Amino acid sequence: MDLPAVPVFSHFRIDAVKRCVGALGDHTQLHALGAAGYGERMPSEKLRAGVVIVVRHPDADLVMAFERMDVAGAWQLPQGGIDIDEEPLAAAWRELGEETGLSAADVEYVTCSDAWFGYRYPNNVKKNGNHIGQCQQWFFFVARTPDVAPTPDNTEFGAWRWIAPAELAEMVVEFRRPSYRLAFGLT
Repeated sequence: MDLPAVPVFSHFRIDAVKRCVGALGDHTQLHALGAAGYGERMPSEKLRAGVVIVVRHPDADLVMAFERMDVAGAWQLPQGGIDIDEEPLAAAWRELGEETGLSAADVEYVTCSDAWFGYRYPNNVKKNGNHIGQCQQWFFFVARTPDVAPTPDNTEFGAWRWIAPAELAEMVVEFRRPSYRLAFGLT
């Protein structure tokens, strides 16, 4: 798995979220969000801004995946929302710790995606407040040792394993698959 180049920015941008909201009719186009300039930080009223955390195995082309507690057989990466006035990288570290118990002692930050990837919630999925979907920046870490072992939170995740990115993209819930394929460069 090739990691994306080091990004130009790390700040949450209002214009990126606005474009993400406007593009939600065709979420395969969301990867085209630009990276130049900064905007005032605030969440969209319709789209939840968040982060996705990818932890790569140090010796193999595998990533750390977690099985959801509420959907048996559905695996995904740790993810979560960006709090108001929180930098995306800080949100990634916070979510990593909350959902996996991992910290800087276990993983090393490598880079983040220039693009924000998004999706619309299907009608049968509980929405977070009045949000219609999520737009997320992806953060890439590498495990410091091959034997690093997360501690799933047993609230959102119950099990974990190393998995190939292409396999994970097929095991995540269907509405997130296009985002995973784009972020992993599988399309």
